[in-house]
Amino acid sequence: VVLRHPVAQRVEHQVADDRVVAKGELNVSTLYIADDETESIQFMEHSIPFMQVINIPGMNEDMGLNAEYSLGDYRSYMEEDNDGELRMLKVEADLNIWVEGFYKSDIEIIADAYSPDSMLVMEREPFMVEEIAASVRNQAILKETIRIDDNSPEMTEVFNVLCRPVLSAYEIENGRIVIEGAASNKILYIANNEDQPVFLCEQELPLKETIEVKGAEQGMKCAICLDVDHISYNMVSSRDIEARIVIGIDVKVYNQMSIPLITRVNES
Repeated sequence: VVLRHPVAQRVEHQVADDRVVAKGELNVSTLYIADDETESIQFMEHSIPFMQVINIPGMNEDMGLNAEYSLGDYRSYMEEDNDGELRMLKVEADLNIWVEGFYKSDIEIIADAYSPDSMLVMEREPFMVEEIAASVRNQAILKETIRIDDNSPEMTEVFNVLCRPVLSAYEIENGRIVIEGAASNKILYIANNEDQPVFLCEQELPLKETIEVKGAEQGMKCAICLDVDHISYNMVSSRDIEARIVIGIDVKVYNQMSIPLITRVNES
């Protein structure tokens, strides 16, 4: 095995009382040297389904949900099949899941106080609270031709294209958010080069998308998450790849408010 690249994809969540069920697939791309006469380089992809029940006391269907995933330790082993040939690849992966539930609640606070016997002096401190003003899921579709630079060897076959979207800036206007960034792509391919038959080339594609978000205004706090929903590609020449990349964009806009909270009441 020369290279392995696992990625969590198509993740869904089901919220129930006191728990969240996370389901998805771990996509594993494997590059290996075959045990044949020419020791040819081969590529294969597999999807491993996963499901995990996460116990969260107090969670219910009316609550909102934030979830993040990261890959921890990843191990793979070659094993023999029933015929005694190395045709099986055993995979062990630690998938870290972070889940947060939230809800909107009305809380009673003391706004003023009065005493018929004495004057009350109240000490106040600003208390910041925030609520989700809008939550939107959108997609940006990039259709571009990726060209291998002249310093890299020509391609004879493309194994895989790995994409990582990066957010560099955003601007909130009235009712919309303009995001800017890039799609960083790694192209793994067989090169027309006997000394280095497997080559990795990196290219970036610009990303700019305008998302309609009702209620979004300047000065609001914004949380933006980018991920890759789908990617397809086609090699059109020894230096050009036609790529179609679907980038998922999760946007949450928060309205921040300052409340004068009474912290102490003194008699005078």
